[in-house]
Amino acid sequence: MACTNGEELMDGMLVHTHVIECGLESMPYIASGLILLYASFSRLADAQLVYDRQEKPSVVLLSELIHGYAENDCFADAIVLFRRMQLAGVEINEITCVCMVKACASARAIKEGMKTHFLMVEMRGIELQSVTRTSLVYMYGQFGMMQDARKIFRESREHDILEWNALIAGEAQHSCVIEVLQLYNQMQQHGVEPNQITFTCILKACAIANVLTTGKEFHAYLVGRNLQMDVVLTNALLNIYARSGDIQNTFKLFKLMEKRNVATWTIVITACAENGYRDAAFQLFELMLKEGMIPNNMTFLSILSACSHIAELKLIHSCIIDLHSELDATLVSCLIRRHGEFSSLLDSLNIFEQLIDCDIVTWNAIITVHAQHGCQDEALSLFIRMQMEGFKPDYITYSVMIPLTARKGLLLEVLYLFGQMLLHDIQSDANIFSFTLQGCSNLGTPDAGNVIYGHVIESGQELDAEIGAAIVYMYMSYGAEDDAEHIFDRFGHGYIEIWNAMMSGYVRTACAMDELSIEEHMSYSRDQHTERIFQLYNAMNQEGISPNQATFVMLLKSCYLTTASDHGKKVHAHIVEAGLDEDLLVGNMLIQMYTELKSYKDAICVFESLHQRNVVTFNTMLTAWAQQSCLELVKDGFQLMQQEGLKADEVTVLSLLSACSHIGKEIDALRYFNKMQIQCGIEPTHTHYTCIADLVSRNGYLKEGHDLLRTMPFLPNSLGLSSLSTHSAIHGSL
Repeated sequence: MACTNGEELMDGMLVHTHVIECGLESMPYIASGLILLYASFSRLADAQLVYDRQEKPSVVLLSELIHGYAENDCFADAIVLFRRMQLAGVEINEITCVCMVKACASARAIKEGMKTHFLMVEMRGIELQSVTRTSLVYMYGQFGMMQDARKIFRESREHDILEWNALIAGEAQHSCVIEVLQLYNQMQQHGVEPNQITFTCILKACAIANVLTTGKEFHAYLVGRNLQMDVVLTNALLNIYARSGDIQNTFKLFKLMEKRNVATWTIVITACAENGYRDAAFQLFELMLKEGMIPNNMTFLSILSACSHIAELKLIHSCIIDLHSELDATLVSCLIRRHGEFSSLLDSLNIFEQLIDCDIVTWNAIITVHAQHGCQDEALSLFIRMQMEGFKPDYITYSVMIPLTARKGLLLEVLYLFGQMLLHDIQSDANIFSFTLQGCSNLGTPDAGNVIYGHVIESGQELDAEIGAAIVYMYMSYGAEDDAEHIFDRFGHGYIEIWNAMMSGYVRTACAMDELSIEEHMSYSRDQHTERIFQLYNAMNQEGISPNQATFVMLLKSCYLTTASDHGKKVHAHIVEAGLDEDLLVGNMLIQMYTELKSYKDAICVFESLHQRNVVTFNTMLTAWAQQSCLELVKDGFQLMQQEGLKADEVTVLSLLSACSHIGKEIDALRYFNKMQIQCGIEPTHTHYTCIADLVSRNGYLKEGHDLLRTMPFLPNSLGLSSLSTHSAIHGSL
């Protein structure tokens, strides 16, 4: 509880100097005054020095020093001092224990708090003073040990307002609104009048439990009673209106407040930020600074959430650095995430690397930011580094890393990470289970899949639609269609995810047909699977389940796998009816389907109708034109792609090379081949080298083709060597 008058401190220090000169510092009442002085100015090192200079420090001085540490939020120091004095044999009294209990409550030091309680009982027995009972009730309430708090409360028949408030505060802390209101009624029945602290606790309970109507009713009651309200009580009222999104009444109450503290400003700024009043949040923040208020971590977290562009974020970041020498881990994590959201990964990494002491919260933040931006290798490196530095992954870490490793195709790593979660007794959610089951599907490991399904059942999440879809797909990938159908039926056909999983399983099987033996082909056919997919689709429509993007993508894929053009046209019509014809992913799949079905006019119509196009859109069309040897169309498409600000990739260049190859334009091909490295920054792949080698050797440049295959940074594959051999036979050996 620091004072702010610097002149008083200087006068006190001057008096202290004279006291030392006169040899009076060891006088108990003078030492007591000095400890109180320094503690009130947060000069705890000076207060400790006064205490340490006492030959025989009294229990009064010890209590005052512990109280000073607690009042300045140095709870751990207060606990350490108490322990040290016990070991030194310093006499402990009940008042010292009360100070210690308050410190333990604030520090959430359960074991130390309970030890102090036992010490009190040893000193006085069951009959504790009211102030002692109050401190214990409050402490156990803060720990969430409400049975213990109520037991101590009931040990006395008579309770003053402090005891009632301590118990109400504990119930309020844990959202027990009914219990709070019951205690409020009971205290009045016992003739104890509620005060500002009582009403503050009641309003806090209403806010925490989101019982906002009751909170507003108490506001009306307080106004009717004409009760004098301090800033803490008014803040509790303010929080009720802020949480309910009633910005008008929040501002009305805010403007009526004669006294405001940091919590007041934070409540209103948070309300504005959370309800979309971004400009108002920034105006309040600026006004707060002008009035000399120093924002706390909660204030900064709220204003950071209101930042809508990088300039605002950097401004607030600078303000945080100017006002806070040491940053809270939660605040640092928020800065890392927010910079990441504005695609400023370098800034996120710089913030992280400048930290002296990292914790699991900051590690999770930097790993998450990289994962969200597709920087999978960097996220994986950070994850490994985190563990090498001695930090154990928690639920947040695994919820990022399991999806990341699954998307990266590190399927064994997915199962390993899931196993580590089980080993450390960390609970899984639907997302983690789904990606782990997906890993089992792609690995083709039925035993592992069944084990994980067992854990799903143990967790009670087997009826979660996301998990159910993953289980259905897993069984379909194993060829266990009966098991998949069984799970499908258990869900009652009411979830689009489950329908999509069944269809996706059949699409996957159809895609795998090329890998089946002749005997297997006799029992399976793509047409059969396509018919089953459309049976499911029709049944889904009859059940009143509306298809979504994923449904249509699978239907389109099944159409071009089986060259079912009639089905394709019908699906296209349904897509238009569903209003998804402008969806980019669906549009790309439509183009893909029509090009696979050789229906190029339809593909071009879809291509031209899309208002938004990406690299995949252009690559699909460029590949189709290249297959038709339409080099000019490929060139025009490539030029249009650049005009739309899209960057070519390996597939784009391969389409250009293929088109040149089909009509023997080796000079154009070589120009594009060189351009991909110099202008586009794309490293040629094995396929690019093979395509160029095939083109030049086909046109009689056998030595050049041979040299290209010999000097490329890969070993030639069978396709490249076979092509060179064929052209050598035609044009003569090298």
